[in-house]
Amino acid sequence: MPRLYWAAGCYLNPDEAIHLGIAAESSLKGVYLDSQTLAHPPLFTLLLHFVPSFGSSELFFRLPGLFMATLGAWFGYKWAVRVAGAGIALGMLSLMTFLPGLMLPSVEVRQYGLLLMGILGALCFLERGLDEASGKWLLVGYLWLYTAILAHYSALWVTAAIGCYSLLRLYHMKARLGIWLSWICCNAWAVLIYLFIYITQISKMMRVKAGDLRGHAHYSYLKKGYYFEEDGSLFDFITSALHNVFRYLAGGHVAGNVALFLFFTGLAALLVVASRRGGLKRRDLALLLILPLVFGFGGTLL
Repeated sequence: MPRLYWAAGCYLNPDEAIHLGIAAESSLKGVYLDSQTLAHPPLFTLLLHFVPSFGSSELFFRLPGLFMATLGAWFGYKWAVRVAGAGIALGMLSLMTFLPGLMLPSVEVRQYGLLLMGILGALCFLERGLDEASGKWLLVGYLWLYTAILAHYSALWVTAAIGCYSLLRLYHMKARLGIWLSWICCNAWAVLIYLFIYITQISKMMRVKAGDLRGHAHYSYLKKGYYFEEDGSLFDFITSALHNVFRYLAGGHVAGNVALFLFFTGLAALLVVASRRGGLKRRDLALLLILPLVFGFGGTLL
């Protein structure tokens, strides 16, 4: 309800208006071709194309993202129940629902609700597939991950982290050959999807001159996301960027410091305290949580 109330009071910002304008093309082909002018994969605008068939108010256009973010929070809850128990899962659900940095993206007419749903759906079903040594649930998890890949390019860091995490889990559980083949095929499809969107969109963005789409992102609104040597040392950049992530999620400077402290405290706890599942220490979960940040920072240096 708080998110719905917030959505009802929002007005379209320029980015949202661009997405709606592209989605309003008369055909799916037109939507797909125009979506290549965005710095995002095409899935969200293709889905948005069908929304006017059901309603045309501004609130109605926000409902798909709201629904997807809410479903993502539920997937996150179910994943946390499996790995840590209902108490911790309820805490995660509360954070997913009320963190300021997740409230606004969940009601925007942009890709973030779809991204959250895809990532958390992947975690939920992949964990089940790994626990039960089930190729079926492994496939379902990767289908949700493909949704995230086609929603937003930042899913790359999570995709790489999930690949490393699932590889480690399969090795430790001494999975049978059929599960290994399923995992290899699922990751091969992820690589093919990235190859497709690289050829059809990313390579074109990389060729444009600075000052256009690439240069505008690199030197203006995303400038703090890239490392420039003249701005200080690499260590200063990493610590500042890490704090900015948690400050954004928590909604303030002090709250960001608290969130950052709790995050690393939680990582330390995973390394030394047994989890609910089998009374085992889940060092693999610590790896899953830290790797997206590691890969993301690595990406800024490239």
